[in-house]
Amino acid sequence: MIPLQTISNPTMAVVVVGVVMTLVVMIAFIWAFGKIREPPEIEEGEGNGQGV
Repeated sequence: MIPLQTISNPTMAVVVVGVVMTLVVMIAFIWAFGKIREPPEIEEGEGNGQGV
């Protein structure tokens, strides 16, 4: 990993935060699209209003 002494420069700290936030946003979008593509969970039970 990057030594903490390298991040003591304010410009480098901003660059590191920008890169980390970019990665977090990309991973969040990939995760969200994966959740959207999954079919919804359908619970089959007696309480669904179809009195058979």
